[in-house]
Amino acid sequence: MKYQIKHLILTLILVLVFGLSLPARILAIGQLTKPIIIENGLRGQEIEQTLTILNTEDKEVTVGLLAENDIKDWTAFYDPGNKEEPILNIIAPANSTKEVLAVIKVPNDSPNGEYNGFLSIIQEADSEAISTTTMATVRQKVARTFKIVVTDQEDVNIKASIIPEKYDLLSSEPLKIRVIYDNQGNIAVKPQIQVKISQSDKIYTNLIFPYPEDEEAVKPLQRHETAAIEIPVDQLEFGKAQAQIAVLYNNKTLQEENITFSYKQKEENVEGTSSAPKEQAGYGIITIIKQIPLVYYLYGLLVIIIIYLIYITIALKKRS
Repeated sequence: MKYQIKHLILTLILVLVFGLSLPARILAIGQLTKPIIIENGLRGQEIEQTLTILNTEDKEVTVGLLAENDIKDWTAFYDPGNKEEPILNIIAPANSTKEVLAVIKVPNDSPNGEYNGFLSIIQEADSEAISTTTMATVRQKVARTFKIVVTDQEDVNIKASIIPEKYDLLSSEPLKIRVIYDNQGNIAVKPQIQVKISQSDKIYTNLIFPYPEDEEAVKPLQRHETAAIEIPVDQLEFGKAQAQIAVLYNNKTLQEENITFSYKQKEENVEGTSSAPKEQAGYGIITIIKQIPLVYYLYGLLVIIIIYLIYITIALKKRS
């Protein structure tokens, strides 16, 4: 019995040692993602999703791209820099991330209902690992859940982030506004922006800016920033003013936002005068002192201490 136990223990040790001797290769890729859920999809709708691939290895790797289940035949993958040619794999740089564009197009003949699938990335063992017989290789797949409910109802649901470039304008400067759209509906849209500039309850400007003709419509589940719009405000009096900004679509107001900004006179320097020399005259010494590194202060202090000690030593010798 004791011999059998010893034999079993010896066998387990040998298996453990042999297993540890294999340079197991664990491939390390991942997706920086969350499930994609669309509750109001339309037939013929085209959905774009960006997959962010993470490569934690010290070398670049080739990552396969795969759509599974209900969306297998609906999906094509593209390099974000080239939407013309579909791809089946992409190279992820070492210790970095790589983006891939997945385009899912719902067929025009799809019945109403729920459809489920996965957008997956796959890393196979490289040729070096396969040729090494003692190498334990792992095929890694990371999937992202995709769900869409196909209906017959159009849903216009777009939000806009209104971001003024500046809140304090000088004379002759226009009001510049960035607009970032976030489309949470199920149809592509081209909104318009209406801007009203007022001061003391008087409206000075009322303009409607159409969506840029040379830019694609904002697709469902897509964020898109259009070119900034500029509104001249030189007709205003100096002081505070208000801008009422509305997002329009099909003559309907989807969103309104008010911002307050100031309009000031530009200060001009009189020729032949400058405040710089006065500042330098009053604070020049302090500025120079501040620029001296701390180590020089310490050296100076050390020299003073040494000189003081030498002086004390000489004085003591004279007294004795």
